[in-house]
Amino acid sequence: MDTKQLDGKRVFWSNKWDKLWLLIIPTIFLFDIFCSNRYSSFWFWTILIGAAVFIIYVLYHMFYPKFAWVDTKSKDGKLIQQKAFDLRYNDTGVFQYVHTGFYFSDKDQTIFVAWADIKSIFAFKRDLMTVDELNIEVFLKNDTRIRLTEEIDGWFQFIIKLKEVFPNIDKEFDTKLIFPAFETNLTLVYNSKNKTLSELINQYYEQYGR
Repeated sequence: MDTKQLDGKRVFWSNKWDKLWLLIIPTIFLFDIFCSNRYSSFWFWTILIGAAVFIIYVLYHMFYPKFAWVDTKSKDGKLIQQKAFDLRYNDTGVFQYVHTGFYFSDKDQTIFVAWADIKSIFAFKRDLMTVDELNIEVFLKNDTRIRLTEEIDGWFQFIIKLKEVFPNIDKEFDTKLIFPAFETNLTLVYNSKNKTLSELINQYYEQYGR
């Protein structure tokens, strides 16, 4: 289930009618407790309350007006999915760009990062068991680092901005990072001193840890 917003609604990228099978098991239990006498009073009420709560939970997510179910296999669903992607792709999110750097909103604070203060940029993937998550780590002159993930609002425009500000970096680094799947693929995107990958790994990752 995807929690991204589209037109003010929480979007689930699936056909909601495919979820009706979730109601089969609690329905069987309800039928059983009412049609048989093999349950104690405790289990009768436990199953009744549990099954009822689960059914209400499923039906709530299926029919609540603030939830939108989009079947991505349908023509209309594909158009909506593309619209949602375009909105996210063009959104600057938590970033605000100026000529000398960018402002980055993190929780309750706003951080300014000057382009000139960036010493190194690394990209890598984290294996989240079922999917990979792209990450960017920005190392600054004051010996701090900022880690950003592809789930952050404004990710796509941030990658585009990096390629504009640092024209010598590989314009395909984010695409190359994807394959092979479930590999870390630690990549040096940018370094202000032209140091090698191995030198910087020893400098940063032995100092900071993962």
